[in-house]
Amino acid sequence: MDNSKVTVARIKSVFDGIDDKGPNNEQLGKVKFMKLSLLKEGREGGRGDKGGFLHMHERTVVQQQKAVIDAARHDCPFEDCTFTSHRLNDTKVHTEFVHNIGVTWHRCLVCSYRAKRKCDVTQHVVMKHATDTLWHRCKQCDFKTKKKSNIKQHSADKHDVGVTWHACTELVCEYRAKRESNLKRHRAAAHG
Repeated sequence: MDNSKVTVARIKSVFDGIDDKGPNNEQLGKVKFMKLSLLKEGREGGRGDKGGFLHMHERTVVQQQKAVIDAARHDCPFEDCTFTSHRLNDTKVHTEFVHNIGVTWHRCLVCSYRAKRKCDVTQHVVMKHATDTLWHRCKQCDFKTKKKSNIKQHSADKHDVGVTWHACTELVCEYRAKRESNLKRHRAAAHG
């Protein structure tokens, strides 16, 4: 879209091309561009010519713009799921990962492991099957792992090294945990 001045007629022309299915990506882009142009010109809200506010017709067009952007929502097709997004691809990824719809499964060539993401299979192969991988060893015991971050977690869990304790906030409860997730589980089970 060129940088010429945004007019009511130009905005109306975008809305006239929108059918009952809602705007396409090109139309949404034009609407967002025009909205930014109106903001830069001081014609939406704020002070400008003719008393500082949009004319009634221009105000209606801006309201239509907002309605078009809000209408471009994509809801999860499952009735009991409340997921919604303004991007269709987010909804597609959601249905793949949460509801297993349209999933391309990636399989390990060595065992029966499978995953939705290829990178997860690659990590699985390195962790479970690779023999030429560098091992990270605990300095205090015989524990070893192929993933460096596991050493830090092991040291905290088994040897109390670098531990951040998470204490229960209930008055009479003395529970504390090394992991915040364990504290959340405790609060749900013990204190409702």
